[in-house]
Amino acid sequence: MIPQKILAEHLAGVAELEATTFSEPWSREALELLLSDRATGYCLTEGKTVVAYGSLLYAPDEGQILNLAVAPAYQRRGYAKAILSALEADAREHGALSLFLEVRESNLPAISLYKSFGFSLVGTRKNFYRAPTETALIFKKDLL
Repeated sequence: MIPQKILAEHLAGVAELEATTFSEPWSREALELLLSDRATGYCLTEGKTVVAYGSLLYAPDEGQILNLAVAPAYQRRGYAKAILSALEADAREHGALSLFLEVRESNLPAISLYKSFGFSLVGTRKNFYRAPTETALIFKKDLL
């Protein structure tokens, strides 16, 4: 299971996965950012269906993981780990010294995954998420 870079042909499937996974999904148009030189994304597919994806925004010396989603029927198969590994490798390749991400404080499986990858809690953003309103935990991983 090797994630592939998101291409224009994947955007509709990524948007569909967004809509089934997140309470405030990104639109297909917003996801076009992943085709620019400021960001990237990786996905896993079953046939032509996108079943997992993650995205990364570049900033000077750092990367910001924007989203990581796995379709419910494909969870607990290592797909999130594969996507997260691809994002980290890409960030390193682009010279990032650190990675950041936010996660809902109630998303214990994701928090466990991020901690297993060496991310550390560095802060919170109160009422960051809506539908439902919830605090975001901010995690960081140094890539040095």
